Amino acid sequence: MARYKKLGSVAHNLAHGYLSTLNWDEAAQEHVVALLIQAAYAAREPRVSIDVLSQAVQPPAVATEPVRRSLSALRSWLEYLCRAEKAEFERIAGASIDLRFHFDQPGNPSEGRVSYDCLVTIRDDRGAAHEAKVPEWWRYW
Repeated sequence: MARYKKLGSVAHNLAHGYLSTLNWDEAAQEHVVALLIQAAYAAREPRVSIDVLSQAVQPPAVATEPVRRSLSALRSWLEYLCRAEKAEFERIAGASIDLRFHFDQPGNPSEGRVSYDCLVTIRDDRGAAHEAKVPEWWRYW
C-alpha cells in the first residue's frame, strides 16, 4: 500500500538536504546552495525552478555546469528519501523546488547567504500536491 502522507516529509527533507551546507560540490570546492545563489545572482534571475525528475533548471541562465552537476544527485536523494520513509518513488508524478531569492535585501550572494523563499512540491500519481516550505540554511546557525 502506498504511503502518500509521507511525501510531505520527503518534500521537506529533499530541499533541506539539497540546500544545506552538507551538500558540497567537490569539483567546485563550494556548497551547492552557494553555487545556486551565485548562478542566479550572476544571471539576475531571482526566481529559480528545479524539476527534480527531469533534472532541469529554469531559467536556463542559472543552469551552470556546477548546478547541472548537482541535479543527478538531487534525483538520487529523492529516491533515497522515498525508500527511507517507505514511500513509493514510482508514485511520484512530479517534484519541484521553487526558489525566490531576495537579492534586494541584506546578504552576501558570493557566500551563499541570501534570504530566500523555498517551496517544494511533490505531486503524486493521484494528482495530490505535497508541499513543504524550507527556510534558509543559515537560519539554523
